[in-house]
Amino acid sequence: MTIRTASQEVPMSPTDPIPLYGPQYKRDPYPLYRRLRATGPVHRVRFPSGVIGWLVTGYRAAHEALNDHRLGKNHALGTSDALSALIDEEGLRHLDLFSLRDILGDLPYDDKRSSVSRRYGPTSEQLRAEVRSDEDTRRLYQGITRFLVEDTAEFVGSRSALQRECRQRAYGVIGRSRAWGRLVAEHHPRAVRLSIHPQRRGTSKFGIRLLESSDAWMTPWHATVLRRADGASELMRRADAQRLGRLVTRDGRPSHFQAHAAV
Repeated sequence: MTIRTASQEVPMSPTDPIPLYGPQYKRDPYPLYRRLRATGPVHRVRFPSGVIGWLVTGYRAAHEALNDHRLGKNHALGTSDALSALIDEEGLRHLDLFSLRDILGDLPYDDKRSSVSRRYGPTSEQLRAEVRSDEDTRRLYQGITRFLVEDTAEFVGSRSALQRECRQRAYGVIGRSRAWGRLVAEHHPRAVRLSIHPQRRGTSKFGIRLLESSDAWMTPWHATVLRRADGASELMRRADAQRLGRLVTRDGRPSHFQAHAAV
């Protein structure tokens, strides 16, 4: 089997994805290395999270892939297109989408985000002062920091270094959320904003809990769904859901965990 890049066809491994970083790899990674060398420079792989991706090995094949204009990193665009497809598939005619693409077209996503943050967002100094002086903002900052720490996988460094990095990133998360809220208010002044995070009374957003969970701050962005035998669903950490159930995929992508049948 081959895959065509910008200038050549290169062999790729069979369509069945190769599991990466599992228990066997941690015990002895060399059988995996031999398999990768034997099956060519382009491999369809499965990460421990269940996500399916592509792994390109070898300088020449990697150089070709990185210089192929058809390839790029634009997760936000993929999410928007996936939501559009879901709306069509489910016949949800009462729903519409609004994204940075509607405002700034097809500019690179990082450029869009920077532009919106500069125009609508608070400065770092303003946010830091607010975290120091306002209890609700401080609690929001601490909650986001905690989730960023828990959500970061395979960090190279100490626990304290990870916490420092996540504290810095938390300011960016809050700033971008404020900027996006102001942009939405400008373009949709009569809209009511909903949030999957807890919100205090009197703010511009209403907080809605989508699923049961042991933590009010736990959301589908930071957790996974365990569907129990009685049909009830609960949000929990992936490690807990994996211990209690099996992974269910849809269209090759992880969907949720189904609880094991009671013995």
